[in-house]
Amino acid sequence: MKIYTKKGDDGTTFIPTEGRVKKCDCSVDAQGEIDELNCWIGMIFRQVTTQDVFISNLNQVQIELMEIGAQLATGNIMVTKEKIDKLEDGIDEMNKSLPNLSNFILPDGENEIAVLDTLITSSYNIRNLNSSSDSNIDLLFVRGWISTIDLDLDGEDEIIIQDNLITTSYYTRDLDVDLDWDVIIVRGTYSKYDVDGDGELEIRIVDPLIASPFTRNIDQDLDLDLLFSKI
Repeated sequence: MKIYTKKGDDGTTFIPTEGRVKKCDCSVDAQGEIDELNCWIGMIFRQVTTQDVFISNLNQVQIELMEIGAQLATGNIMVTKEKIDKLEDGIDEMNKSLPNLSNFILPDGENEIAVLDTLITSSYNIRNLNSSSDSNIDLLFVRGWISTIDLDLDGEDEIIIQDNLITTSYYTRDLDVDLDWDVIIVRGTYSKYDVDGDGELEIRIVDPLIASPFTRNIDQDLDLDLLFSKI
């Protein structure tokens, strides 16, 4: 079966409840918003490593979102009170492990908070929420996919940001002025593995926009850290 029909080349699409409508119709937009939310939840799955009630609830939310999308498209009632009650029960279950909420939540521990924000105009922004005397970074806003790696095996993780909007293949930043790179921004997809078998992970970046493959050492240990290729 073909995945395209060409019936929408005139800027319309078919919805069973309304017939052919403009692709900018609010009902089409609503289905797109539901799909996008489901995609964001899928990204959260990759950030969470524990398999607990949180993961179970997220999975159930994804299922319900698919059914909401189907309900928007067909008009068939698929989201019932029973399903809503089940979702609320999941929220109540997670709340059992939390203290009573009596004020706004502010970060006050040692862990930094990374916020994925596709609307910022640069690859990342940082914020210190505590005071001018505290030089620690509390919030890191990033525009792309984020992961961490202890690239130089010094016990301190570096942050990798995949941001296809940058104009160079990569750049690095030292956030705490300790002569050690903290953030590596790359353009393209990347994977982490030990290329030379020395126990130290390297990062392989696939960037179709580069002229030819190249490598970079960014921690001055005479060992290559970044490997760039077109495919």
